[in-house]
Amino acid sequence: MPCSSCGTLHISYNSCRNRHCPQCQGHTRVQWIQKREAELLPTVYYHVVFTLPAELNPLCLESPRLVYGALFESAWQTLQKMGAAKNLQLGMICILHTWGQNLSLHPHLHCIVPGAGIDAKGNWQKIDAKDKFLFPVKAMGKIYWQNMLPAYASKIIMTKR
Repeated sequence: MPCSSCGTLHISYNSCRNRHCPQCQGHTRVQWIQKREAELLPTVYYHVVFTLPAELNPLCLESPRLVYGALFESAWQTLQKMGAAKNLQLGMICILHTWGQNLSLHPHLHCIVPGAGIDAKGNWQKIDAKDKFLFPVKAMGKIYWQNMLPAYASKIIMTKR
């Protein structure tokens, strides 16, 4: 409707309440992102993925808590060992994906790992990564499997008792 005083037409949108809508909820989305960015640690972050071979898929269906528990445990132990080699306590955030892009069973962890940690004195210390990877991939893979197999085996033994 045009303004009754000046006759200018002002368009006024009704809210659709969609958080992606730039007219309605775009500002709250931007505010949320700014708050999350303020929570970031002062470092670069790395995306680390831990997978299971397809041969373990039947065990994932049979005993998912055991296998996925061992997956999380061995991923954490691997990163802790890699951090300890640099005299640092690391942290991470993990998300378990049980299915691949083609919707077939493909259990794996996506981990976000800060490129820094806490040293023995409690100080924030950045990791001097040589290339685009936080740690050498082959070395990390070897440690991961050294952790994964005993972690899984011990969980199976404990449940069989």
